[in-house]
Amino acid sequence: MTEVPRAFVLDAPGRLSERAVEFLRRSARRVPFDRGLAGGRLSMEIERVYGRPREDFVRLLEGVQSRYGGLTYDSGFFQGPVQFSPVCEPEDAEDELEILYALETGSPAGGSVKADGQVEIGIDGAGVVEFPDLDTFIECDAMFDAAGRLPVEDRFYLDRSGLARAVSRLSEAADEDLQPVPIAGGAHCYWFQSPSLVAFVCGTWSELGGALSPFVQLWGESMSQLGRCRRLLA
Repeated sequence: MTEVPRAFVLDAPGRLSERAVEFLRRSARRVPFDRGLAGGRLSMEIERVYGRPREDFVRLLEGVQSRYGGLTYDSGFFQGPVQFSPVCEPEDAEDELEILYALETGSPAGGSVKADGQVEIGIDGAGVVEFPDLDTFIECDAMFDAAGRLPVEDRFYLDRSGLARAVSRLSEAADEDLQPVPIAGGAHCYWFQSPSLVAFVCGTWSELGGALSPFVQLWGESMSQLGRCRRLLA
């Protein structure tokens, strides 16, 4: 199980990139949140529901709450405010033991943390494991912040089979000098960056069974530059 540092992320960024640290410094703040059950009380409740106490999971929750609890900012990934409010509410042995409300948006979309530390993105009861940890989710949002400083933006949708093709073509786009940004990507979303062009390819929401197709979001210096990139992906 992943060990999570206990110091709050705004005070001790740990392995976050300089880009993510700067993003949080300018955009994030800490607000109160309800920790719910913790420590021995949580261990007893987990044992009552699941038949054993799961001390490793209790330590994971404590680490996630200490490092991220109460963090809030405007999220590019969710296209609106997000608050980190991690809690555990063991109620039914048929339900997976996980950290709920790790990413809370005030809408049906949000995120939970699995027992191995991975982040599941969910909406309306459907979920997909997307990020290896919450630091990676923050890195993803920091890329949205950095990309938004470029003057022009474009967004278009792909057919269901177009996600892998778009990722492959961007990976080979030598003329645009694009480089992947793996520390900010997930299982179904990918970032590419050059000094004058940023691309985000996302299939997360289409994996959740909704009507939304995979999409590409581009930021650049000019519409002609975005047009060239869009033709590359057509």
